[in-house]
Amino acid sequence: MRNEYQVLVLNELFNTNNKSRVDLSKDLHINKTSISTSVSSLIDEGLLMEVSVGEASSRGGRKPIKLMLDHEFAYFMAIDLSKNYISFCICNMAFEVKEYGFYEGEVNSDNAIDKITSVINDNEKYYTVDGVNKLKGVTIAIHGIVNDNNIIFTPNYDLDNINLLEILNKKIPNIDFNIINESNAAALCEHYVSQVDNLITINVGSGLGAGIIIDGRLYIGKRGYGGEIGHMIIVPNGRKCHCGNKGCFEQYCSSTADISYYNEIADDKIESSAELIERYKNGDSYAVDTIKRNIYYMSIGVNNMMKTIDPSYVYINSDLAYNIDEYLPMVNEEVKSTFGQDVPIEVSKFHDKSTLIGCVYYGIVDFFEK
Repeated sequence: MRNEYQVLVLNELFNTNNKSRVDLSKDLHINKTSISTSVSSLIDEGLLMEVSVGEASSRGGRKPIKLMLDHEFAYFMAIDLSKNYISFCICNMAFEVKEYGFYEGEVNSDNAIDKITSVINDNEKYYTVDGVNKLKGVTIAIHGIVNDNNIIFTPNYDLDNINLLEILNKKIPNIDFNIINESNAAALCEHYVSQVDNLITINVGSGLGAGIIIDGRLYIGKRGYGGEIGHMIIVPNGRKCHCGNKGCFEQYCSSTADISYYNEIADDKIESSAELIERYKNGDSYAVDTIKRNIYYMSIGVNNMMKTIDPSYVYINSDLAYNIDEYLPMVNEEVKSTFGQDVPIEVSKFHDKSTLIGCVYYGIVDFFEK
């Protein structure tokens, strides 16, 4: 396991590449001897490289020596394991995507292990290079409550019936696996890219959840329930939820809820958010009513989160936000006019890939600490 100084050096160069030993000593407030020792061991390991940058001084001498991560030293796989699809990507430490895939189909406790191992085995060329294992971590995003790599509760599928991590560790012992909540992964993505220390991401799919960053740290709570806003009650004694409560947020704003509501009021039924969006754009009155209803309840949920967390930004990841130009402006307006907030509500520029990018980030940081 790497020592504290080595971890600090790796994280510093991960966030700001091309620094000298003197820079690292000043920025990390660590004496030069400790920095030199840590850097030497990381160079020997192959993680760091020395590069000459700039011009030598007017008095002569060598060009200044800077340090940078060897981004090709290690690859990391991210897997988004949803109720009805599995997506993945493989990246180096510069987040350059080496491979990406998306496969539709039901995911459950009977087939999840096979789906995961199939993705890994199909991409063996990325982790066995010249006989060396370059795949240093696989992080799996679960749509449910996760605490300390354990799946606690998955309301929309039955992955909480199996010990996913234990099975994978036995099946593929030469790879380090991590498990994270998908909304938390998306929040880590936004935090790393934007460098904003207080933010909320709201991920909307068949369910609904949030990732929360407070003072630069991911907030998950004592048992992993932090951000489980899909089961925050916004309508007292409202629609019955499969969690056992009534009036849960996701019963009014998830894609499942939108489709269900539309089919209650319209004769010509739909099966997907894509159909709902298409009909909305074509002026279908039932679709317009459904989207307006979603916006109304979304603004209530967003306001509750704003009042609780006081974030600098709120990011919404949903099919509606991605594909309806006026969706977020209407949510923004509803929140401002009703509750007087002035917090930007935006869509992630990574769209549905933010969860995967957050998983890669999580895997890299975990690797540094091992």
